[in-house]
Amino acid sequence: MMSAYRTSKGFTLIELLVVITIMMTVVSLVGGLSIDMLSKYRKKAEEKRLVTILSQLSESAMIRQEGMDVNLNQAQLTASFQEGQQEYYRHTFEFIRFNQQRIRINSQGLPSLTTINYQFDGSRETLNVGKALL
Repeated sequence: MMSAYRTSKGFTLIELLVVITIMMTVVSLVGGLSIDMLSKYRKKAEEKRLVTILSQLSESAMIRQEGMDVNLNQAQLTASFQEGQQEYYRHTFEFIRFNQQRIRINSQGLPSLTTINYQFDGSRETLNVGKALL
């Protein structure tokens, strides 16, 4: 006689769907947080890069005992020792954008501006570079 109970060695379709639904919910929550963290990391990395570049340009102005013009426009940073002279340095930023701004670094390495305005992911940001350059 055949037994009324069947031993099963697998999962039912309902069990699989429940597990997949739970996994997708967790992935969607973690994925959103990861994208947000990546965006914050990119912003912080670009800010650090900008401060490092300005610090190096400030040191160059002090060493040469000559003023320097730094121009920020769109994603470009360009620097030259005298207006109209050949570019001394150029850098293109990947994630931040600038409105037209000009910073004059004097022969002692001090900048004319201590805050820089830029855009990141459509929002306006301000970076205080005064402390880093002093």
